[in-house]
Amino acid sequence: MLRQIGTAANRGKELVHSIMTFSRAEQADRTVIDAGDVCREAATIAGLSMTGRAHFDVDIEPGPLPVQGNVTQIDRAVVNLCLNARDALLDARGVVQLQVRRVHIDGGRMSGMRGSLSMSPADAPILVESAGPRRTKMLVGLLTHAPAEYLRIRVADDGCGMSESVMRQMFEPFFTTKNVGDGTGLGLSSVLGIVSAHGGAIAVDSALGKGTSFDILLPLLPEMTMAPDPAQSTQARPAHSTEMRVLVVDDDPQTRDALETILEKIGCEASSCDNAREALAVIHDEPDLFDLVITDYIMPDMDGMELAAKLRKHGFARPIILTSGRLQDVPTSERERLGIDVLLPKPFTLRDVGEMIWAVAQRGQLSGRSGPVRITQLPPRESPDTSA
Repeated sequence: MLRQIGTAANRGKELVHSIMTFSRAEQADRTVIDAGDVCREAATIAGLSMTGRAHFDVDIEPGPLPVQGNVTQIDRAVVNLCLNARDALLDARGVVQLQVRRVHIDGGRMSGMRGSLSMSPADAPILVESAGPRRTKMLVGLLTHAPAEYLRIRVADDGCGMSESVMRQMFEPFFTTKNVGDGTGLGLSSVLGIVSAHGGAIAVDSALGKGTSFDILLPLLPEMTMAPDPAQSTQARPAHSTEMRVLVVDDDPQTRDALETILEKIGCEASSCDNAREALAVIHDEPDLFDLVITDYIMPDMDGMELAAKLRKHGFARPIILTSGRLQDVPTSERERLGIDVLLPKPFTLRDVGEMIWAVAQRGQLSGRSGPVRITQLPPRESPDTSA
């Protein structure tokens, strides 16, 4: 019963988060951001879930790609589309592509599209065209600044594709073609809400049995005039401080590399092990070396909970963070007994990891340190608009 309650609570949290992402898209503050950097971070996170299922091809145009936007929302929209593309491969291997480019658009309708016009759930116009017996094109939103330079974020796959009837419903809240328990049906509606709130549009091209491409189109600004980054403020780096040292334990090399990159970006010293026994040996040899352990839940030979139990048995009293794509399967009572009160669900963003680490540091859980912990505090999720 307790496990069922925990599972329901986790799914409820996911559902509420998706609803809030959709409903708050209009209210989110925006600043001038480099969308290329945001897409690189999103690619790092999305890439964690591609192992064994898809070849992930990332091609992002170099140089500043300035848009007026909200970092968290654009990051989540890109990650969401990448995960949808992965799922479209079903059980087969295939390719997921993330391509980010500057494009010049001459008119409000792309490529002379003709078809039936209606309104989307976000009150954006939606144009659907049957481009062949098994191919459908869709444009959601108006490109009101055309002719102009736009940022095109393309996520494409060579998976199962979609029928016209599915495409007409895919942005509706709670609509899903996935099995019960595999999705809430709010992912694409959240993406649409975010893109519409950013003054953009979405173009979709899908062919049954051949794959689908989603193009997010956002107005580009003429130049990069970013506000100072609070994350680089000297106030966020106390004097005479020491780095926070984190051990990452995961059998997947992409996950280890991505977490190390994220941790180092926010000011931590990161090391990693590819299995629990190696992690035990490292901490046994130098028990005071690490301030924090982040371990995957599902690993061969010894899982994350077993690792935590052995660490606690040998006196490791510092925080342990458990990460997994199926945290609802973690036994709540055992987790609480081992003092694991921080969970990191996959997929995660750079900001998710940063806020989690900052919260652990601020709670004073790093006993035995000779000085304060230094960690770059990320700006609030909804930063005030300081652009001109």
